Amino acid sequence: MKHPDGRTVLFAFHDRETVGPIILKKYLKDAKISEEEYRNLK
Repeated sequence: MKHPDGRTVLFAFHDRETVGPIILKKYLKDAKISEEEYRNLK
């Protein structure tokens, strides 16, 4: 995942597995992306 300002976070993605809300929040925190910013990416 890469933010337009250059911030990035890398995480493993496996088919048929769902990233739970706690892990997703950690990824967003690591990337310094707010939940609102993430929702706007979709």
